[in-house]
Amino acid sequence: MAWLAITLLGHARIEDETLFQPYEKHTGSLGPLKCLRHEHELMDQQIREAPETWALVSYQVASGTGTTPRVELCLRHGAQELRTEMECGDGPIDAIFLAIEKLTGVSVVCKDFQVHSVTVGKDAQAEVTVEVEHQGRTYRGLGVSTDSVEASGRAFLNAINRVAMLQGVAI
Repeated sequence: MAWLAITLLGHARIEDETLFQPYEKHTGSLGPLKCLRHEHELMDQQIREAPETWALVSYQVASGTGTTPRVELCLRHGAQELRTEMECGDGPIDAIFLAIEKLTGVSVVCKDFQVHSVTVGKDAQAEVTVEVEHQGRTYRGLGVSTDSVEASGRAFLNAINRVAMLQGVAI
């Protein structure tokens, strides 16, 4: 049954109907499981097709030991470009996250942050995944760039865009 829990959490896909047989044998029906799987697939499709409400245009961060980071950030929201300059955060990534929250008006709590290399070499691509919480709900974001700070900002912005899309609000 562990495969079932993992699948329902979105960590794997059930492609083979034979995987449902233990559940069907136990309950006599596949109805609820098929509905959950269908609902999960629809959510995946909606998230992939989500409009990019906010887009990263540019950023610049200055930070160092014993100093508060300084960030200049420009985001695009429709046809409008919004800019901010701030001195904030515990480091360059935190500074970008705080500047994004300020410009978008969306406050979240970062629950998880991971960086992985998806290519090798000195021009390796960093893939960043973030998990944030907004109003009791969890959202995930993904960003990729050769610059790990930029990838982090893109991942955070991706999560903010999911908040906007799933709440149906033009934030």
